[in-house]
Formats: sequence, C-alpha cells, structure tokens
Amino acid sequence: MPQSPLVAKLVKSDRRKEWTALKTRHKAAIAAKKLDFNARLGPALDKYQLAIAAATKLFVAEKLSQPAVQKALYAARGLEPIAQNYLGRVKGLGDPAEKELTAFLKGLVTDCTGWEQVAVMFDKDDTPVTSAAQLAAVKALYGPLDRLISQLDNLGKSLPAAQAQLKADVAKTKRAALKGAKTSAAEWAGVVSRSEAEWAKILRARVDAVLANAASLAPKRLAILNDASPLLLAVTQFDAGSDYNTFKARAQTVAATSLAAFHLQAVSFNALQTDPSLRTVLGYDAGLPFIQNTRASKAVAHAAEYAEQVLVGIRKLA
Repeated sequence: MPQSPLVAKLVKSDRRKEWTALKTRHKAAIAAKKLDFNARLGPALDKYQLAIAAATKLFVAEKLSQPAVQKALYAARGLEPIAQNYLGRVKGLGDPAEKELTAFLKGLVTDCTGWEQVAVMFDKDDTPVTSAAQLAAVKALYGPLDRLISQLDNLGKSLPAAQAQLKADVAKTKRAALKGAKTSAAEWAGVVSRSEAEWAKILRARVDAVLANAASLAPKRLAILNDASPLLLAVTQFDAGSDYNTFKARAQTVAATSLAAFHLQAVSFNALQTDPSLRTVLGYDAGLPFIQNTRASKAVAHAAEYAEQVLVGIRKLA
C-alpha cells in the first residue's frame, strides 16, 4: 500500500457530516436563494462518503487496495462536476453562508482531484508481496504479545497494591530469630553482628530501592501497553496482502522504544528482589519477603519473559 499524507487526509475526511452541519447553519440563506442541493449534491455526496468509509476501514488496517481506491475515484468523478456547478450557484448568497459554502465546495473539488492522484499512486505501486516466511514471522508475534498484554493488565492492579503493602510492612518487620536453610553460618554471623537498628536501616534502603523501581516501572508499563495493543491488532489483521515493510517498521519502532524500556526496567525490578545480599546482609533466604512470590512480582517476571520473546520475534522480521 503506498504511503502518502494525501491518502491519510482523504480517508479521514467526512464531507457528508460537514455538509449536514453547513446546510443546517445556513438554512435560511439557502431557502431565500431557492437553491435545491438535495436533487444532485446530496445523493452524489452520499455515494462518495460510502466509498470513503470503505476505503478508510481498509486504510486503518493497512489494507487499502486499488479496487477500493477505484470505487472512491468513481464516486469522486460523479461528485466533482456537481460541486463545480454549485460553486457558481452559491454566488450572491451573502456572507457568511456564501463564504463557507464556497470553501466547502472548493474542498470537495480538491478532494475529488486528490483521488485522481491517489489512483495514479496505486497504479504505480510496487509494494512487494508478503512472502509465506514473512507472514509466519508476523503471526509468530501473536502469542508473546497476547501474553505480554495479559501480564501488563495484571500489573495495572497488582503493582499499586504491592507498593502499598511494602510501605505498610517494612516499618513493623523484625530480623529473623533463626538462620535460614540457605544461609551459611558465616553469613548468619554477619547478619546478627549488626544491631536491630542497623539491620532495619539496611532493610529500609532495600525496600526504598524496590519502591523507586516500581514507580519507574508503572509509566513504562502504560507506555508499552499503549503500543502493544494496536500492534497485536495489526498482527491479527495481517495477511498476505498486507504491507510487510510498514508493519516491520512499526514493530521495530516499538521494540526500540517502549518495549525495550519496559523490558530493562522489569529485569531491574526482578534483580532487586533476588539480590544475594538480601541473604548475606539481611538473612532472607528466598529474596525480599514483602514482594517476592506475590502477584505483582510474578506478573513482572512473566512480563519480562514475554517482552524478551516479543523482542526476539521482532528481530526475526527479515
């Protein structure tokens, strides 16, 4: 599918809606001039807008094709001479009606001419056909993307709850009375050599680091969710007639920005929970107890894993 700002502008217009508003606003002036737009302009505009709506749907799915463009062009060719005719007939209406209706009709003529240009673009379109291997590479992204989005949705609820729990529990937590199974005697000796106040201060610093990381993770979760959801939709709608290079560029942009940022932050978050010094300094055998193995920590771990899978899949888009 050819990429052009002109195509994007044309498919986003709703001339029928604009015309309805204009006709209502200047009803009195139109009646005084005894202009009948319903006989010719109205039906031609209806036909045109139906063709544009169909083209818009395909454009959004990155599947706008020559047949759809030809339908829009056919409707535009029927509308253009009618709009030209009414340009002369609105003279003498008086402003603001004359000014606004003239601008609208000129806009219609410009749009109709624009579809002639778009048709030429599509006649010359040399967008390569998507190969079976390329189609398979795109479709392989569905599973990891779907699972990533599921965990991101999970995090939207579980991460704030985990942050609140961390803040509430840290102040009332005491050092363990007994050595854990994974902690060596030498490590435990180091743990108990510190006063309760020193131990609590170290714990607070570790928890504060996790909270700061979680605070950075939250906006990155939202950013990748906003990018991953439309990307998943694009994967779902992608077929052999889709523009592979456009999809690839879009996926690579996501991979280099929001996806990479989230993955890095999630890996960092996981590392803070399983740092060996939690055992050697604080005496925790299985990581930070407030958040380790909670719904939030599991969601971050899984999201990091699926984000890595999506990154690998995007790198495979040849």
